[in-house]
Amino acid sequence: MTRSDYYTEHLDEQLDEHGDITPPWAKFPSYEAGSIGWRMGAGETWLCFVSAFLDRLGEDPSAREAYLRRHPPAPHTWTEWVSSVLDTSERDDDDDDDNDDDDDDDAAMLAELEARGLVAADASYDCWRALNPSPGWPWEWGEDILKVARHYTRELSFWSRQVIVDRPTVPAVPATAPASWDPVVHVLRGARPEPALNQGLVALTTFLAAGWPPAPWTCGLEIASFEDSFDDDMGYADAFRLWLMSAFDDRPTLARYLATQREAPEAWRAWLSEQVFLPGSRARSA
Repeated sequence: MTRSDYYTEHLDEQLDEHGDITPPWAKFPSYEAGSIGWRMGAGETWLCFVSAFLDRLGEDPSAREAYLRRHPPAPHTWTEWVSSVLDTSERDDDDDDDNDDDDDDDAAMLAELEARGLVAADASYDCWRALNPSPGWPWEWGEDILKVARHYTRELSFWSRQVIVDRPTVPAVPATAPASWDPVVHVLRGARPEPALNQGLVALTTFLAAGWPPAPWTCGLEIASFEDSFDDDMGYADAFRLWLMSAFDDRPTLARYLATQREAPEAWRAWLSEQVFLPGSRARSA
């Protein structure tokens, strides 16, 4: 039995009561499009089952669009995938991604699919909320705050929005939590977040316990504080970059966040344009 045969043979085991399969962004909203989560483990397996399901549907665009419409719209970052589901004709994979015409085509594709209701801004957050009506506490994902902040950055952002930003009151905090989470617990119980900015991952998580994290320029940090690090001892500017990369799938949601912050100085605006790429425009940041 080939690998493809396996997914075809076991496809029915993955279908819901309506004979459908959950699209990837709704099944695993905590995986960013293009992340390693889709190239190994549960994400890769699910994509293979989705591919087998689409093969079963056939190449009729109306049947494929009807399938997509039965489920939540895709995030902007899944635009190209959604387009390929609807148009099964062979595509040229050798195009130069930096070509201006390609950028214009991508923006037009996004606009068309959004107008049709097949992609939407902030879609992953809505999917995550549907799967996590009672999200609990982030230390349930791990006792070590550094590991959770480093590897569950996207989940932390969704959790913060659901529990802190979108609710009038924070639910009662449990009496005990792992010691490394003390700064977060203090903030959840009403303390002002005042973390050490040289401990970037702890600072980011502590700020998230109070809502949207502040941009580094609002904390008085200079652009020189950014070290392009992904190590556990990264400073706050680097942790903020990690959060930007994890938390946002579209320009409108990023713009909504940036509107809550003081306008970035020129050096930080240039930094944003280099660090953040989201679909929908030739520009790289909001």
